[in-house]
Amino acid sequence: MKHSCDPESVRAAFAAALGRDDFIDEESFFRVGGHSLLAVRVMKSISAAVGARLPVKLLFDHPSVVELSQAIQDRLSAAGARP
Repeated sequence: MKHSCDPESVRAAFAAALGRDDFIDEESFFRVGGHSLLAVRVMKSISAAVGARLPVKLLFDHPSVVELSQAIQDRLSAAGARP
């Protein structure tokens, strides 16, 4: 499985869930029309793409494309560093 995440993947998941792609990568998912049900959809999509379970809370804590992609990458790297 992939086990890495880039901003383009997160942007694609946001765009698919929101039905639009005219947002800035630094904008909050929730300020551009996202809500909790769409957040679940986004995180399921990204989890499938990276091959790891990711909690929806990550999106609430890191609501922009830039923040979320970095948080996911950090989480995946930390998980890979474990024995």
